[in-house]
Amino acid sequence: MVDVHYNMVDVHYNMVDVHYNMVGVHYNMVDVHYNILDVHYNMVDVHYSMVDVHYNMVDVHYNMVDVHYSMVDVHYNMVDVHYNMVDVHYNILDVHYNMVDVHYNMVDVHYNMVDVHYNILDVHYNMVDEQ
Repeated sequence: MVDVHYNMVDVHYNMVDVHYNMVGVHYNMVDVHYNILDVHYNMVDVHYSMVDVHYNMVDVHYNMVDVHYSMVDVHYNMVDVHYNMVDVHYNILDVHYNMVDVHYNMVDVHYNMVDVHYNILDVHYNMVDEQ
């Protein structure tokens, strides 16, 4: 009967582990969500920076007097595009690594569920042995 008690305690702690691993999965999924949002907003920034580059180049064409200053604007907008693309790259990497974390947390959940299963079997067999 003591074995049954300790096996039930093991089941309880394994279920607690499953719970915390699921919480970990939840927070990693939240991180994935916010990283995807970051990627989205950085891509929007890239789009608007490229639109700025386009209109600045149109200004260069139509305003030959302003060629010098418009090309400076183009340069800085291209720098913005570059840094926004770098941000997109790192956010995609963050999404990737968060998805890897989610995967490993799901693997942990799986193995904890297997532990729970075997602990339940232990409880069952101990109860059978007790009879």
